[in-house]
Amino acid sequence: MSKRPKLSDFTQQPAEKLSESLENQHARRRKIKGDVVGMTVRLTRADWERIHIFALSEGVSLQQLVFEGLSRLLTDKGLPGLSGKE
Repeated sequence: MSKRPKLSDFTQQPAEKLSESLENQHARRRKIKGDVVGMTVRLTRADWERIHIFALSEGVSLQQLVFEGLSRLLTDKGLPGLSGKE
C-alpha cells in the first residue's frame, strides 16, 4: 500500500530541487536579449475599444499612450520618468 501524500510534501522542496528551480527561472530570464522587453497587458474588450479610439483621435499608438501614462505616474510620485524609446 502506498503512502498517502501530506500537505507538507507539496510545500517543502529539498534544497537541490529548489536550486534547480531557481536555475531554470534564471535561464528563462536570460533568453530576453537586447534593451527592449515586451510585455502583455490584459484589458476588457470595452476598455481596449475606448483606448484604441482615444489613441486614434490623438494620432498616437497604444504603445505611446501606455509609455506616456506610466512615465507620468512615475513623475507624479517624484520619481524619474521613463527614458526609453519605443
